[in-house]
Amino acid sequence: MKNSAELIIDVPEKEAESIIAALKKEDASNKRFSSTISMRAGKLVIKVEAEDMVALRSTLNSYLRYLQTIEEFGQKFPEV
Repeated sequence: MKNSAELIIDVPEKEAESIIAALKKEDASNKRFSSTISMRAGKLVIKVEAEDMVALRSTLNSYLRYLQTIEEFGQKFPEV
């Protein structure tokens, strides 16, 4: 893979497992890209490697949208 990016995001410790579990369901790889999700030093780390910039950008955008949706859901339904 020629291009790579890493998102490092602070997440509340008590919510980290749930967030990772939700994102792992979307974790995918194909011939154009691969991604990994992990925790490092209390931060959520999403690493994406891609064959081209289009695949890298679209994969990063997808993860950012997933995170935005998780945050919005948590604000609307804090008891879940």
